[in-house]
Amino acid sequence: MLTLPSPKKGTAKIQKRGCFIQINTFRYWNDILRNPKYAEKNVKVRYDPFDISVAYAYLDNQWVKMHSDYKEVFRGMSEKERKLVSSELKRRNKLNGINKDITLDEQVEFMESNEGKELTELQRRRDRASKAVLQAIDGYKEVGEEIPKISNQKVKNTEVKRTSIDKDILKDIMNQKLEGFGRFNYGE
Repeated sequence: MLTLPSPKKGTAKIQKRGCFIQINTFRYWNDILRNPKYAEKNVKVRYDPFDISVAYAYLDNQWVKMHSDYKEVFRGMSEKERKLVSSELKRRNKLNGINKDITLDEQVEFMESNEGKELTELQRRRDRASKAVLQAIDGYKEVGEEIPKISNQKVKNTEVKRTSIDKDILKDIMNQKLEGFGRFNYGE
């Protein structure tokens, strides 16, 4: 939990009226935030860079899982994908001579369009590959992840193959077909 990123301040304020916490323009909530003792408190927060629909707040000496208002739209979407969508919308506004901030509703609408899905597909593949590598390094100890089956052992005269997160993506990484994996960009 401590290795997950946090906003620049490291904390966020629990809003009194909406019973939510805002992190990087996203609103996150949990029923526990309705308790009046948390109103207007600054608490430590963390978010999952591989799934921006989830964030965590440190309340009463424990991490509480919170969900975004648009959890169905943002489920499985990485922070990099969201930034990509935001920068594309800003670029389009600039080309059209519009000078305004991009709203969350505009981002959601764009992401649900075919253009948005095409734009984020390559980044989504890169993020899945990054996550697969990090999980393999960590020994698949991430909360909620299943530990892969034992590889290539014979059980009752049947060979059991090791399940992987995404064999094609890992193969592409090894063959350097996916550029820009992590911080390293091949060919630059």
